[in-house]
Amino acid sequence: RLLLESAGEGIYGVGTDGHCIFCNPSAARMLGYSSPAELEGRNMHATMHHSYPNGSPYPVAECRALQPFRNGLSVYTDDEVFWRADGSSFPVEYRSHPIRQDDRLIGAVVTFSDITERKRTLVALGKAHADLKKERSLLAQRVEKRTEELHLANTELAHTARAKDEFLAIMSHELRTPL
Repeated sequence: RLLLESAGEGIYGVGTDGHCIFCNPSAARMLGYSSPAELEGRNMHATMHHSYPNGSPYPVAECRALQPFRNGLSVYTDDEVFWRADGSSFPVEYRSHPIRQDDRLIGAVVTFSDITERKRTLVALGKAHADLKKERSLLAQRVEKRTEELHLANTELAHTARAKDEFLAIMSHELRTPL
């Protein structure tokens, strides 16, 4: 019990009916409840996992958090949201594992973390990456343009050098001829 209460991640367990059989204080706090007792006995899907991030209904039959007590396989996801008591949602990363007793599936334990900051950082990183890509593209265009300008300048200099050489050759010949 002390370990459960000390964990920073939210932890709750559900029976095969989907009702909460235990919950730690971190889970209650993240979900906007004052104590774990407020969640115990409640249908967790209907309480905090009832909708997709866009707000559309999340059918209980499709709920990945409840799959372990249906098929005995553990689940991991980081692309869903949990809903707080006040109706707001937050992005979560969660793992759901089957609870077995005498080789019988009797429920699932779910551990979750609020990943709001991680998602915010990923969005900022994506924007920075896009800005960097755009800046690199602009820099490449400027380098290409400057290279073209330098090539034209070099061509003009070469032409001017040839013209100078021709002029000097002609002038040298003209000056030597009368002499």
